[in-house]
Amino acid sequence: MIRVGAANSLEDLKVLARAGAREVLLGAKILSRYGSLEFSTLIELADSAKKLGLRPILEWDILMTQPEFEKACVLIDVVSSKLFDAVRVQDVGAFEYVLRTRPEDSIQLILETGNHNFEGVKRWCEYGGKRLERIMLSSQLPVSVLQEWISKISTPIEVLALGPVLILYTPRHLLSNQLPDVEAAGILRATASSEESFHSGLRVIENQHGTLVFLGKDYCLIDQIEELSTLGLGALRIDLRLAEGVDLLSKMAGLFSVKKSDEAALILKNYPHETTRCFFKANNTDKAFVKLKNENLAREDHGFVGEVVESAKDSYLVIHVRAKNQKLFKGQKICLTSPEGQSQEMTIHSLRNIDSQEVSEVLCGDLGVISYLKRCPAKSSVYQV
Repeated sequence: MIRVGAANSLEDLKVLARAGAREVLLGAKILSRYGSLEFSTLIELADSAKKLGLRPILEWDILMTQPEFEKACVLIDVVSSKLFDAVRVQDVGAFEYVLRTRPEDSIQLILETGNHNFEGVKRWCEYGGKRLERIMLSSQLPVSVLQEWISKISTPIEVLALGPVLILYTPRHLLSNQLPDVEAAGILRATASSEESFHSGLRVIENQHGTLVFLGKDYCLIDQIEELSTLGLGALRIDLRLAEGVDLLSKMAGLFSVKKSDEAALILKNYPHETTRCFFKANNTDKAFVKLKNENLAREDHGFVGEVVESAKDSYLVIHVRAKNQKLFKGQKICLTSPEGQSQEMTIHSLRNIDSQEVSEVLCGDLGVISYLKRCPAKSSVYQV
């Protein structure tokens, strides 16, 4: 199981070579989502990487419209197949182009987004055949799935071991569209939150290729190195190119050769971001099914009025009145039972309809808006006291 790093300078290459990395990702800013190299510098660093004993990998991982694709092909055709040991692609058009026109190139295919079932991944491996040197799989796959797929797929598999978790990549320029006075040529950074989930502190980067949104926490599996070593993975990737203001690669260099989990944890104490294992130990999408089976959601008919359908923190609760012979009304005392089984009582002092108009009562089939109450999320049951 080799360790793969990424470099933006000759000094990065020297650090990786000393640290024990086997491969290095080199990205020209015109072809790569994360890379910042000028094309001429890319060529120079590829030659330097070989002299240092590293396998240079050409990153061509942007998503492209037809005009962008045609420009990229002109650049790719200039690159000698002897200069890079493989080409790493994500765009299907780029994958097909390398397969058809560059028979000497090995290919590494990024399947980290949109490839979450075995049959799809297997088909890509079959299509790439012997030319497909490695595939990169999603950080959303739990360890049990990884282990199963590795046993069924002959193509070596790579996963992210440490680095930012990409959750959205779009060719659209979402930041500069909101900031018309900002020059589009620059790199913009921002922090965002989601209105549809609990996620906050999302890191947003906009460059010439579009907008990249990353989870607030970085992905980290390297402290599970002993377990990872038993899975049969082909490679682990440590990509720290997006770090700002610190020589993070030098501080984390020991991770490229570490073999013990406790040793990795010691090195990671100097890591500047919070980390997460996401789905590696548990498939969190199953939690919804556990919640559906929750006995606390089993309705008691006696006194049942309805259920909470929306809970806006510190603002309001929206209740759907479902019982035929029940209603909500001002002065009514109700009991709300959360999906976790916690019950609270309250008296309705303010009652509005869905149009925010004050009303005296809300009948069966309608929605009523009342004051906010803590620990009463959606799916909480409402009973009359």
